[in-house]
Amino acid sequence: MERRAPERPGRGFSLLELVVVLALLTVVASLSAPRLAGFMQGRTVREEARRMLSMLEWARGEAIARGERVVAWFDPATSTYGVRLDTPAGGAEQPLRRYALDDDLTLHGESAAANESGQLEVLFWPDGAIDPLSARRIECWEKDAPSLAIALDEPGFNFRVEDPRDAPAS
Repeated sequence: MERRAPERPGRGFSLLELVVVLALLTVVASLSAPRLAGFMQGRTVREEARRMLSMLEWARGEAIARGERVVAWFDPATSTYGVRLDTPAGGAEQPLRRYALDDDLTLHGESAAANESGQLEVLFWPDGAIDPLSARRIECWEKDAPSLAIALDEPGFNFRVEDPRDAPAS
């Protein structure tokens, strides 16, 4: 005589229980997706601002290490930015670094600080000092609204990340 193992009820989930759990997960995911998307977009702007700030610090260090003038440039027309050696007028430009913004981001700044090509420039002297005629503020916009800015501090020694939405209305 063959013995069978006794059947134990409740060893799995019924189809109805699985459908209910999947329906609940779908509702939770659909409610949280818009918030998660907003979080990721904000993160992109913050990451870009940190990269710009790091690039500016690197450009200063490069000017000191090379003993030459180094320019950090920001081009609002092409949404690119980078670092190059400062060359005399008509000299060949020597790019050291070049970055492109995410498609949803654009650059803005003071038009008075732009060169003849429309680029905003920050010139670092061989001692690491920032030229007084350099751009003092570069804004990174997301979808036609200011999101973050890289701004020169009051003494004019270092750049920092600012949120333009926190600035008092003038």
